[in-house]
Amino acid sequence: MNKVAIVTGSSRGIGKSIAMELAENGIFVVINYKSNRARAEATLEEIRGAGGNGILYQADISNFKEAGQMVTEIVALCGRLDILVNNAGLSHHGLLMEMAEADYDLLMDTNLKGTFNVTRHALAHLLATKGAILNISSIWSQAGAANEVAYAMTKAGINAFTKSLAKEMAPMGIRVNSIAPGLIDTEMNGNLTKEEKDQMVCYLASNRMGTAHDVARAAVFLLSEEASYINGQILTIDGGLI
Repeated sequence: MNKVAIVTGSSRGIGKSIAMELAENGIFVVINYKSNRARAEATLEEIRGAGGNGILYQADISNFKEAGQMVTEIVALCGRLDILVNNAGLSHHGLLMEMAEADYDLLMDTNLKGTFNVTRHALAHLLATKGAILNISSIWSQAGAANEVAYAMTKAGINAFTKSLAKEMAPMGIRVNSIAPGLIDTEMNGNLTKEEKDQMVCYLASNRMGTAHDVARAAVFLLSEEASYINGQILTIDGGLI
């Protein structure tokens, strides 16, 4: 069988584009989603329409047991696991002094614990294929962001997780990298007004918002054998923030 990739939170946005790009490169993709099956089915239909292949898998990755069941069942079905993309994540906009504990817990459970859960269960299977892991971080993990303090905090944790796990797994043949996207035109930034987006674009050398496809192309490279000497890196894709 072709290489197999699990892409968490891949029914939309950056995750969807990464899954589609992997499929276009002959990789069998697992479209993980939490609740919106219709959107996940539409993503898989697009993949198959473009000549790729994959399956859907519903799981709440913030639940350790569900994350483990997903990995176990995928390996049982496909016989292998070569790639893990930890993409699933939530954002939160607002002042920290007004943030509810429940919102903070949800961010942590999804962005950090979810990444730990799936990776923890996947590592043994990735060892067998000397696979690769890609985590999706954010530029705010490095620059910081007012009104997104807790979100930036989770993504900074992803960076530390990436570098530490890369050092731990390198002797066993597993590479771990991360991408830190900047201003990307996805639903996650749908709360921004046109005026706010235009103002932010003024600080970008590329003079435009990024697309999910911009991120996906870099993701596929980092997960490929062509990037075999790239490990423990946080690749910033921000259009040249100045």
